[in-house]
Amino acid sequence: MPETLLDLFERRVNSSGARAALRRKIGGQWEQQSWREWWDQSERIAAGLGALGIEAGDRVAILATTRIEWVWMDMAVAMAGAVVVPLYPASLPDHCGDVLRQCGVRLILVEDPSQIDKVCSAGKLPELDHIVYIEIDAVLESPDWKGRMRVRFDDLDRRDAFVSLEQLCDMGRRALTEDSQCVLRRRRAVAPDDLASIVFTAGSEGQARGVMLTHANFARQVAALGQLELFSDDDVHLLSLPLAHVFARMIVTASIGFGIETVFAESMNRLLENLREVEPTFMASVPRVFEKLMMGFVERAHEQPFRGRLFDLALEIGRTVSRSQQGGEPIGKFVRWEHGLISRWMFKEIHTLFGPRLRFLISGGAALPAHTAEFFHAAGVLILEGYGQTETTGALTFNLPDAFRIGTVGRPLPAVDVTIAEDGEVLVRTPTVMRGYFGADQASPVDAEGWLKTGDVGYFDRDGYLLITDRKKDVIVTSMGKVVAPRHVEALLEGSAFIRHAAIFGERRAFVSALVTLDEEAIVAWVKDHEALADKSMAQLSEHPRVHQLIEAHVQAVNRKLASFETIKKFAILERDFRASEGELTESGKIRRKAIAENFGDIVDSFYADPY
Repeated sequence: MPETLLDLFERRVNSSGARAALRRKIGGQWEQQSWREWWDQSERIAAGLGALGIEAGDRVAILATTRIEWVWMDMAVAMAGAVVVPLYPASLPDHCGDVLRQCGVRLILVEDPSQIDKVCSAGKLPELDHIVYIEIDAVLESPDWKGRMRVRFDDLDRRDAFVSLEQLCDMGRRALTEDSQCVLRRRRAVAPDDLASIVFTAGSEGQARGVMLTHANFARQVAALGQLELFSDDDVHLLSLPLAHVFARMIVTASIGFGIETVFAESMNRLLENLREVEPTFMASVPRVFEKLMMGFVERAHEQPFRGRLFDLALEIGRTVSRSQQGGEPIGKFVRWEHGLISRWMFKEIHTLFGPRLRFLISGGAALPAHTAEFFHAAGVLILEGYGQTETTGALTFNLPDAFRIGTVGRPLPAVDVTIAEDGEVLVRTPTVMRGYFGADQASPVDAEGWLKTGDVGYFDRDGYLLITDRKKDVIVTSMGKVVAPRHVEALLEGSAFIRHAAIFGERRAFVSALVTLDEEAIVAWVKDHEALADKSMAQLSEHPRVHQLIEAHVQAVNRKLASFETIKKFAILERDFRASEGELTESGKIRRKAIAENFGDIVDSFYADPY
């Protein structure tokens, strides 16, 4: 029988009320909150929402980084029978305004005065009645949308128009004192098919679509994950993913379902420090985080030539063991002994970072480069990659500790049907498919038989593991009629530590070309060994012959892995990275090829001005 998010939450509180549910650092000390305390906090906020006039079905937005108050408000909105509309904290005012107007948001929770200012700069918002803030001052780790590092509440106009979260909780306490059943009545009125959240996802062409997810969608996702028997109430996970993304929302919802303790990382800048302190049993993140960790490990290992050679030897032995494990083949006694001996020494830094309790890492939100997964597994750390979409409330397929295949996104979850259309598109049918897109003008990608057209191209290997090769609409057809999957080529290019992003082109052209951007951190480290380049800016480095040779060597290595019609014939290094503010990246960091082609059209066109 379908359930609601509140059914999951209430059952967890009844069974694990005194156990730790959430943990955050305050004043340098980690503090835990039990399941019962979380419930009570969210109930007070829900009562406060009612006191401010929020009704069932009203939309409430959240514009904040990943922090404990985010999940308090998330469950409070559910208790109030309202609908959560998450926004990425880096969203610009125009995008915020578009979403708030489109959904008719009545109340928004923001993190600090910088975000208040952003909302107030988003244009007319006729239905927005209340702005609730968490922090009274914003002391930022990076400049905000106006380039500020600090914004004080006293700097704002109309300060009396805003409500603090503490004040909202006080309103809720008073409301519950006057009517202790005020939230209970609302909770009982929530049905499985009621809308729980409208999650906006940006397509590669830039259009924002509001995905409508019901309570039953979330609850059924938890039920499917439960059949994997992957999680337990002894698990502790470290959360740094943006809660505006369905990946993070699903991890938190699963934590409610299985009694997992959620620990909030202080920030991405302190993630490594927090990892050592928390010693989680698992951590979910995006591929870029794992790639940067890998680059750091490799760079430090090669600071001494002899140690670097031993490190590479250990990796090669580890890869041999990994391939045997994936293929279900026995591992020879000597290889097992050799691997155990050298791994304990060469990979000590890696295991010390993640701690003794780590069972696995989870990668999602984008494709995980196979070489990254191979590196970590060779070092004894398993990354489980899955596949899903916002439209399916998260996961559709998943690799498991005892059934995984690096380079794939795993096998379908229970109750998920996956088939491949004649044109290669991945079609799925599952109870977690969205209700639809918000707004009457948004056509549904679900056909009459319940199959969702994912827009992704892929195939199954002989053992039933799914491989995603590209986005259907991104597939390039050259003037010779050859079909090129750009994400496959771009992923190979981005396999270099020195390349941050890559975008390839060639639609109705004679050959494939590429634009690449430099990874500033990796290039700066490389420059240390090249004194003649030490005083160069990133723009100057992008034009320097030595840097061009460095990137060209990698491009040629990639070309050797490609069919002739896929190879990169010409490329350019851009002087800056792609930017979300210029429409070149989605808010989750995926490239928008059309916008890139428009913004750098002169460079792309120059590739084809003369025969190669």
